Amino acid sequence: MKVISFGIKNKSSMTKLIKIKKINNKYELLINVDGLLISFYSNNSNTSNLYNILATLASVNLYKDIKELKKDIFLNFKTPIGRGDISKVKFKNKQIFLVDETYNSNPLSLKTAIENYDKIDSKNSRKYLLLGDMLELGRQSNKQHKLISKIVNKTKINKVYVFGKYIKETFKGLKLNKKAKIINNKFDIIDLINNDLNNNDYLMIKGSNSTGLHKIITSLKQRSQNAI
Repeated sequence: MKVISFGIKNKSSMTKLIKIKKINNKYELLINVDGLLISFYSNNSNTSNLYNILATLASVNLYKDIKELKKDIFLNFKTPIGRGDISKVKFKNKQIFLVDETYNSNPLSLKTAIENYDKIDSKNSRKYLLLGDMLELGRQSNKQHKLISKIVNKTKINKVYVFGKYIKETFKGLKLNKKAKIINNKFDIIDLINNDLNNNDYLMIKGSNSTGLHKIITSLKQRSQNAI
């Protein structure tokens, strides 16, 4: 049995990311595939997307000459719905960029989503975050929700809203300048967009399936002008 490995920071991995460079609206990835340095293009630099590319190359390398692959083979990959896809959504006299992370939420996926969101170049626009509960954590629930506030506090995210019972532990630990509001009714999300967000601002929404946030974001996407 042959074991293959891939990674972003692990230098001992057989397939590893060496360098990433932004070129206009795409990213050039310099990757070491079992000793061979080769470049590919990606339309985003999300950590989860990078791992998917590395895993694919590590696997394909077992059966095919990597040099035969086109550099833009990953360029048109579309982020799965609910896993960080971005849509332009129209509201009255403004549009916002809606980042959908509502497929589910657990400590690792939430951490990754927050870090990916922080990487987005919003130019002069502000970034807002709406978080719902991470469910089925048992006795670890309060602790894990508190830890999320430490992650958010290190980012450039401007304001954070929360919806749910356990996520209030996250809200308590936020820096004062990052605290927005505790939302008690998920339908109030429309109000916060209309009242608090300006044209071209960003809003990322994430929570466990049972919070119902995925239903709200599906409704919001019906206003979508186009996906990015």
